[in-house]
Amino acid sequence: ITFIALLLSSMLMYSQSLPLTYEDGTTTTNFVFNGVTSANIANPDVDMVNGSARVLEVQKPMGSQWFAGCGYQAAAGTPFIDMANGTSFTVKIWSSKMNVPFRFRLQADLDAVANTAYNNDFTITTSGEWIEYTIDFSGQVSGTEQYRELVIQPDYDPACEGSGCPDIAVSGTYYIDDIIQVPNDANADATLSDLQVDGMTVAGFSPANLMYDVEVPMGTMTVPTVTATATQGGSMINITDAMSIPGTTTVEVTAPNGTDMLTYSVSFAEAEPLPGPAPEPPARPMADVVSIYSNSYTNESPSGFLNFGSASATDVDLGGGNIALQGIFDTPGQGFQYEYMPGSGTFIDLSDLTMAHIDLYIDAPTPMDGTYDGELVRLQILNWNGGGFDPLWTDLLITTTGTDNWYSADIDLSTFNNPAAVASISQVQLVQIIYDGGVFPPVFIDNIYFHKDTTLSTEEVALNEIKVFPNPTTDNWIINSNQLVQEVQVYDMLGKLVVDMQAQDEVVTIDASALNSGLYFARISSEAGTQTLKLVKE
Repeated sequence: ITFIALLLSSMLMYSQSLPLTYEDGTTTTNFVFNGVTSANIANPDVDMVNGSARVLEVQKPMGSQWFAGCGYQAAAGTPFIDMANGTSFTVKIWSSKMNVPFRFRLQADLDAVANTAYNNDFTITTSGEWIEYTIDFSGQVSGTEQYRELVIQPDYDPACEGSGCPDIAVSGTYYIDDIIQVPNDANADATLSDLQVDGMTVAGFSPANLMYDVEVPMGTMTVPTVTATATQGGSMINITDAMSIPGTTTVEVTAPNGTDMLTYSVSFAEAEPLPGPAPEPPARPMADVVSIYSNSYTNESPSGFLNFGSASATDVDLGGGNIALQGIFDTPGQGFQYEYMPGSGTFIDLSDLTMAHIDLYIDAPTPMDGTYDGELVRLQILNWNGGGFDPLWTDLLITTTGTDNWYSADIDLSTFNNPAAVASISQVQLVQIIYDGGVFPPVFIDNIYFHKDTTLSTEEVALNEIKVFPNPTTDNWIINSNQLVQEVQVYDMLGKLVVDMQAQDEVVTIDASALNSGLYFARISSEAGTQTLKLVKE
């Protein structure tokens, strides 16, 4: 994104250079853009990986743009980074969020003719701990380039490029330290330039990615053939084939110096069988239904369809011509949307309808206790109010017995978050499905529609009469219901059960004093039904 080079040029300082350790208490970034902030602070989590006293804090708050970031810039004509000094870097990173995509970008090449920018994208897989990462540009650069700028973009998904993504939905805090350029060793490259399975390059191959999962058709008995090509001539490659399926083939690469070594792995598993079709919706007059995606009703034709993040949604036949969406996700906050865009005249009118429906099937392994809790799916609609969007959403915390069941949800529109906007949903422009689960199996989705229902079930009546306050809280939440509350379970954003309490009262106190700040979901079981409420701990 070339415009980053122009941001905040009036704020630049030119004193910084590699390595960056932040120990002087003053070194910070030269620029920030589109919502990110940065500061030099005391290390809040000194451990064996990073014992430094000072670090760089980078905040990417909710509402900042998906490409927001920060970075360094040297004076005009002066290199901040000279690749002749090394084509890889080490950096220590602490993240408040798990499985966050991260980008390091070199730009503003001093060679005005070539002027090529390079990106290194990787994923922060853990949260709440320091990890040292190697940022290797050796497969991209020649080693002679000089760059004025280093750009750091946390929570940056390359899949958003071109089509864009929504603003950041969950704030992130990132600590960065010890950005060090590693001197080159001319014979130390142990990467692969190609990795093939049965003559085809494995999907998602990158020299920096060491682990791959490959599905083979059900019933496959023969282990596929893996071949590999080293990046640097003179490297040694040793391939050890998997013994069976499931199994893992390993590829050991030793650099010409005989010391540096990398091991790539290709794990084979049989593809999971597809689920059966989703339950068929009841017959209703078409005047009482607005269908987005269903085999049973006539669907409204969208003006567009968009995957955001690195999510993908494709049609699959579950048998007998019953088509469903298969969603593939690998980080929280991803999803897809049906678009009925402003100005196109294709908006949908939900003002006479009362209910939303969706069917979900989570294809995840069953834990030892026989239940699977914690898959969070958000159904969100955005109504155009003439000058902007009114977002309404409901969060579905999926709890199933095993994984062979469809989860069918009928939700009263008046219980959606932002109920004040429900009365004006006559120009809905976007219908979104957002996945925020704790693990990332395939998710099958069907029967997304809205309908008119003049009667509420006993469970739905009960749901409307459960309240929680204060929310947000700093210590306790209090549940107030006109029904007898029997059980309360609280889950964090990763689907982990953090509070599990029995109750036999209409007023129940949840002790949140030991919980970290953030978003939680309470599953409240009463005499007449169950409700999931969003809770915020400050």
